[in-house]
Parts: sequence; structure tokens; C-alpha cells
Amino acid sequence: MVAGAPSKRFRFAPVQLLFVSPQVSSCSILMSAKPKILVYWPYERTDLLVPFTKLSERFEWHFIRFRYREEDGLELPFERHYWSDYSTPAAFLKHLKPQAVVFFELSNLYSCALNIAAKQLGIPTCIQEHGIKMTFDFYVTIAKPEKQSVNKTSTQQSISIPSRKGKIHLLRYYFSLFKPNVIKFWPILTIYLLRVFKADSDRVFPKVRFSLRTANFYLLISKQNLEYYRTRDGISNDQVHYFGNPYLDDLIKMQPESAPGSEPYYLLIDEGNIQMFGISSEEKSNFFSRLNDCALSENKRLYIKLHPSEYDRSDLFTHPNIRYFKAANMNLLINNAAHIFAISSTISLPLIPNNQVILFRLPFNPFQELLESYHVRFLPFQTFTVEDIKTFGNTLNDENVEQFVLQFLFLNDGNSIQRLKALYEQIIHAQKLPD
Repeated sequence: MVAGAPSKRFRFAPVQLLFVSPQVSSCSILMSAKPKILVYWPYERTDLLVPFTKLSERFEWHFIRFRYREEDGLELPFERHYWSDYSTPAAFLKHLKPQAVVFFELSNLYSCALNIAAKQLGIPTCIQEHGIKMTFDFYVTIAKPEKQSVNKTSTQQSISIPSRKGKIHLLRYYFSLFKPNVIKFWPILTIYLLRVFKADSDRVFPKVRFSLRTANFYLLISKQNLEYYRTRDGISNDQVHYFGNPYLDDLIKMQPESAPGSEPYYLLIDEGNIQMFGISSEEKSNFFSRLNDCALSENKRLYIKLHPSEYDRSDLFTHPNIRYFKAANMNLLINNAAHIFAISSTISLPLIPNNQVILFRLPFNPFQELLESYHVRFLPFQTFTVEDIKTFGNTLNDENVEQFVLQFLFLNDGNSIQRLKALYEQIIHAQKLPD
């Protein structure tokens, strides 16, 4: 019997585990070795490794990303593997023996083959979210041209096909899934393969749905991301579990922290890839310049925390009063800023309910339209003034705040890592029902 929806395949009761006493969890940890979990993840984005680093004392992480060892060259505090190390995903899984497989995304044939092989072997699989998503249609219409450009240089670099040898390895990986015990899936597996080669995988997913392709569990940051996966994968409610945003835990729970003798400054939490909303590099530079003029008029510096996608840009606006940050202590930067600004970055979300951030409105930005439906206010991106900044106020009342938090943060308590850990514990101990 092939693994299908989790309700048919695994005994999984998420609510019960989330309230297990700390004493029971501690005893369990002491009595057993670290559970081994395989992770398909873009570890070139070091900022996205936070959950795994924080939970490394409990779980033994194994990462896979690149096809060949020679393509890697990155630092990673966890053991890593490569697609070319094994001829089939089943051979890889039987050698490693993970107790679960976590996916950043199931967006290419390698990751899909690994997911299917894991399900065939009875290993639970899950997609784990790393940020807020828009609707599915947004990514296949508005964002698709820019998304393809970004993927070719970063996210999809790891599964690019550099040679005939690489293509042969990929096809061998995929065709190894055609086993006699899943003969009923052979036609759909073939159709899926042909359509992925002819079109972008995002466009194919809603049209070629089958239970083997989807993950057992979807670990989502908040309810905002549910519609995306319902549209794309047709998942059921019992596959979905919310845990909050682990990348914001420290920010939410931060204590007042000051830097002695630091200079007064404005802080801009920058947004990546805003060109998808029709903003040119020149317009973004003009925005930085205008905000810097406002800072100068108040005798303040302008600090800009860059989005990771902007780290390598060579056309950033420069001025002696502007200081750019890549990796940074956000607690320190936020606590000491005279004003905090953002466009719609994930980092800014927990600051909105507490009126700690001023947002700038872009044209044709559906995510900001969504925020406005929750009564979040904005300043105009191109025409704001110093007076606008001085008099800016938020209109969120208690009811608006409650609805906002539930939609975008799930819970605003800084305990997302603990909830994620509890979900991992339950997934790896999921009992496989007899065939």
C-alpha cells in the first residue's frame, strides 16, 4: 500500500503533543539518541537556518541541496549530502535511515522524487514554511518573470542541469520510482514528468495532482499561507499544522537593549525584489535618497538592513550618512532606532500590532492591499514628507490586532521554535498503520 494522506497512513494528533509536560519531554530526550532528520533546504541562505541551529541539541540534521560536492563550497554546521552520491532516492534513504524528511519546497524533480521515495518507504515527509506567501496566482502571474530570474541564480542553482551526465542522473533518479507496487501511479508520474519539462513546475502542480507528490504534512507559519497550498496541492485540513514564525521569535521576545554612545538613526528594513511591483532601481535609489534627506533634516543617520536577496547588488544608493547592514543584531538595531521603516518585509510583521513601524505603500502590491484590509496604514512610497513621519499613527484597534496576528503570525508570543519542535517530535514518532 502506497502512503497517501496522513489520516490514512499515520496516527498524528498535533494538539495533544503541544501540551506535553516539560518533564516528559526531557525524559524522552535523555533516553534516546538524537532523531535523524533529512532536510532539503537552501543553506546558501544562512538566515534561514535558524530553526535547525536552535534545535540542533535535540535533532541530528542532515542536509541535501546540490547535485555535486564541487558545486557547494559553503559553510554549514551540519552533515551534508549530494544528489550524485546515490543512483536512486530509495538507496539514499535506506543508507541514511532518517526518521523524517523536511522540504523547503517540492519544486523540482529531485525533491519530488525524494518525497515520493520517502513515502513509499513509510518515512513521513513535510513542507516547512520560511515566510509569508501570497495567493498561488500571484506567483504564476505577477511575480513569475522576476521569480524565474531569481531562481536561476540562487534557489534553483542547485538543481540546474550542467551536462548530459547530470540529466541522465536526474532521469534515473525519477524513473526509479516506477515500481510494480505503485503501477497505478505510472501514468500520472509520466504525465507529470512530461509536463514539468514543457512548462514551469508551479503552473503544472495544480493540473497534475496525485497523493504521492504532496508531502504528508504542511508546517505553516500562519493561516495566510494556507490558500497557496490548497490551490496548488489540494491539501486537506488534517495535513496542515501552524507553528508561527521561528525567524521572529527573538524579535518578539527581545528585551530593551542599548548601545552606549550610539548615534541617533532611522532604521529601514529593506525589501527584496520590489521590481516585481514596477519599481525600478532608479526609483528605489530615489526612495533611499528621500528617506536619507528626512533623516538628515532631523540630524540622524540612516541605517538600512538589507534583504538577503540584495546583499550582492552593486547599484545601491550611496551617501556618507547611510550605513548598510547585512547580518545584524536586529534587537539592537530596532531598540535604538528613532523610527523604524519597512515596505512589507516579514521582519516588520510583529512590529505592526505594537505601532513600532512605519510602512511605505508601493503601487500594484497585493500583499499591501491585504494588509490594508486589516486597517494597516501606509505612507506613500514616492511622496512622503518629514511631517508625515512625525505625525504618523496606526489605526489598529484591539479587534484588528487580534485578526492581524492570527492571519499573519499565528501567535505573537515568540514560542514558534517550541511549537515546531513539538511537531517534529510527533512526526518522527508517527506510527505507520499496517497495510
